[in-house]
Amino acid sequence: MSVKERILAVFFPPRCPLCGKLLPYGEEFCPACQKRLEESYAPVFRRIGLPPGIACAAPFCYEGEIRERMIELKSRENRVNARLLAPFAARLVRENVPFWKGLSVACVPGFEPKERVYNAARVLARHTARELGLPFLPDALMQCREKRRQHELGAAERQKNVQGLFLPGSAPVEGKRILLIDDIVTTGATLFSCEHTLAAAGAEEVICLAAASSPQKKERVSR
Repeated sequence: MSVKERILAVFFPPRCPLCGKLLPYGEEFCPACQKRLEESYAPVFRRIGLPPGIACAAPFCYEGEIRERMIELKSRENRVNARLLAPFAARLVRENVPFWKGLSVACVPGFEPKERVYNAARVLARHTARELGLPFLPDALMQCREKRRQHELGAAERQKNVQGLFLPGSAPVEGKRILLIDDIVTTGATLFSCEHTLAAAGAEEVICLAAASSPQKKERVSR
């Protein structure tokens, strides 16, 4: 620890961003909060989109404390929660994708330029790419118009809401294996549309991942 860091630690001791407890230098979260997240880790594997659908995975179910963290991440632009959840997303990939070291990471895009608008999916994807040591392609996709909020719509309306919504971005994906990341998956309409856009742009394979999945019957699907 440098002299400057020692002085700062005396006057501004680090605290857990989740519960406020004092932390040892170098730690981001207290053991109790980390343990709760560890206990919540219960990977969900499901199929999303129009039949027969595509495979999607998430390290958490969207309920309880995970739901609280995701709401903070989306509505309060709390990047701390992205750092907290990304290691679990990375763990899921390492445990279930044998060829994960050959992936490039992309995210579900927002409509406005990324310099001006906070995008929870992009923040999660960037931190997950960093955890895995993989290249991050924030411009693999672009959203070509505004859309209604998906959580306000029924399943059929969600599919219509994202039809023709995404286009290939400036980052080339041809021949690449893509890890496509969103924050929350419900019906999967958004990820399904993005996956098809990447496949049409020449991506060799697209693996869909969300930080959390809405409560579903948990079943492992072939990948």
